Amino acid sequence: MQRRIIDMTKKMENFVNRQLELADAGKAIGELEEIDLNKMIDEVRKTHSIEIHREGLSMIKGDSQRLKEVFHNLIDNAIKHGKADRIEISSIKKKDSCIICVKDNGKGISGEDIDNIFNMGYSKIGTGFGLTIVKKIIEAHDGSISVKSRERKGTTFEIVLPS
Repeated sequence: MQRRIIDMTKKMENFVNRQLELADAGKAIGELEEIDLNKMIDEVRKTHSIEIHREGLSMIKGDSQRLKEVFHNLIDNAIKHGKADRIEISSIKKKDSCIICVKDNGKGISGEDIDNIFNMGYSKIGTGFGLTIVKKIIEAHDGSISVKSRERKGTTFEIVLPS
């Protein structure tokens, strides 16, 4: 019984902390700096036990801590929810924007779920805050994020950030 109370307390604490992160993510981002996406993804890659490939990523401008959180959340979701074992990250530099694609080989997202994945609290398992935080961080950078997925074929998140 005591173990159950401790577990519930930890879940509640995590929930409150995620709520605070969500609130922070929607507000201010830190100082914008030039970021080498290759280096950032190499750092993120060290904390995950999954095959992550990157191809000639661009330099971008943003809050490196917040953008690192975006990639951590996308990779965590691919592993936890999509059962992916491989992720490819690529980018295309346009005149006034940078398009970053994060593609996994997981089980994909069902049609009924795809329209709701960025909604706060929406999740089959977990808290349902990860992708909401991702979207808030990208929007705080004046960017956008979209998703394409096919069941049993994987998922691709497309992030567009201004140059």
